[in-house]
Amino acid sequence: MGFCIKEYAFEQGMRLGDVARKLRMPLSNLSAVASGRRSVSLRLLNRIAGILGCSVPELFEKKKSVGVFKDPELNKRIFLLEHANYLGRDKTWVHHLMLAQRTHYGRASLEGS
Repeated sequence: MGFCIKEYAFEQGMRLGDVARKLRMPLSNLSAVASGRRSVSLRLLNRIAGILGCSVPELFEKKKSVGVFKDPELNKRIFLLEHANYLGRDKTWVHHLMLAQRTHYGRASLEGS
């Protein structure tokens, strides 16, 4: 049984490596804890929850999914566009996604790729 460490870190704008640095532990160890391959103490769970701004029981709850963007409003807009286009009638959803990405990440990230 794993923990939702990665999902909560993403919500805080962090990566798993950022959390590992704050805990002063190797990323491989934190990754093993997150996936359930390594046992963990309650003390460490409290430290992880404190860094992620959640409670220990919330670390056990599975999140629905991690969105494409950090901004929940943009993820909601993409979700609505996707579900409104289930028959393929609206071909502009790709352009909407690109505009949302440009708004979220900035112009430079699209031009640099």
